[in-house]
Amino acid sequence: MDKRNVAHFNKGYKADIDDATMMQMEEGASSQERGQQRRLVLLACARDSDTLVRVAKEEPIAFEEMAEMVIEYHQHAKGLFDIATTAFARIAMAHEMSEAA
Repeated sequence: MDKRNVAHFNKGYKADIDDATMMQMEEGASSQERGQQRRLVLLACARDSDTLVRVAKEEPIAFEEMAEMVIEYHQHAKGLFDIATTAFARIAMAHEMSEAA
């Protein structure tokens, strides 16, 4: 980031989340259900199309539950990406601010 672009950040920025929200997010990320979702995502990636099609045909209810959990994990991962992007930007800005000071 160019130091000229950092000038308006010299006053700093406020926290995006509070500690309680941070803890709640951490608990959700490490829940048993989230672990199951992650394992199903990995399982889906470790199987070929023939296997997944066979499961869809032979066990449609289980396949639908798997699909729902994969979708939920996908949404969670998108949220993680967003918050990681924000964290990266905040760290980069703090670094630039410390260099400009």
